[in-house]
Amino acid sequence: MTDYHQRPERSSTVLKAAVRYSNRKLYYLHFAPDRPIFKPSEDMRKGSFVDAFITQPHMMDELYVRQPDFPKRPTPNQLEQGKNSKPGTKAHDNWKHYNDIEREWLLFNWSLNGREVVPDSWFSTADAIRHTLNQDPTIGPIISQPLPSSQQPHYWEDPDYGPCRYMPDIETETGLYDLKKTRNAACRPFDRDALTYGYDIQMAHYREGFCDRHGHYPKEVGFITYEWEPPYDYSFRPCSQDFLDYGKMRREIAFCMIKKCQDTELWPSHGNHPMNLP
Repeated sequence: MTDYHQRPERSSTVLKAAVRYSNRKLYYLHFAPDRPIFKPSEDMRKGSFVDAFITQPHMMDELYVRQPDFPKRPTPNQLEQGKNSKPGTKAHDNWKHYNDIEREWLLFNWSLNGREVVPDSWFSTADAIRHTLNQDPTIGPIISQPLPSSQQPHYWEDPDYGPCRYMPDIETETGLYDLKKTRNAACRPFDRDALTYGYDIQMAHYREGFCDRHGHYPKEVGFITYEWEPPYDYSFRPCSQDFLDYGKMRREIAFCMIKKCQDTELWPSHGNHPMNLP
């Protein structure tokens, strides 16, 4: 995943940053030779985990390792003697499995990026979220039959803006959908977050990638939002044409801003602005 985020093709992440941040910060995050390596936040890791749990259940053992939910990691002696957790119990067996995996990493020099370590509780949370979404008559069919292209990157040459890339959460024969972990799945708060974080730009960019990959635009584009905590509130938000048109406009603005900065080799900050009442 880190390698994907470090690639030079234009992604929705770069385009959103061009609109959200100053050009100076955009350069620092995405264009500087010594730019920082992408490190996902805890919320991003949870979101990616649920994405994989729903769309790639057959890949979970290759992508993730369960770290037992235990107050304190037992020593090898305690583990052998069954102190604090008896053999045969979930905590004991999970810690033993986790230790075995770690020994394999040391023996074969496997990278932690190859199999991400996550708390055991994330699996039960993701399962509850998937079960909740499956019960919805609209969302259930969407997440139960995704195309193989879901969660797979695609690269294409935009005739106006050059090399681009995208990696969709869920694609069907006719639809393009993004799973969004959110603090509040209610319509108003999510609408506000969508424009603040540039989700409109993201979906406009994804539509172009979908068209290049499949030869036609998706008939439906939308968000499947969910909350991490019980009762796992959720919503299904198909995007209106106005929302997608606005995203397309802002996507073009982002490309133009990046090109101007690259042509002039100037990446200014916020500049000088009079202070007024909001």
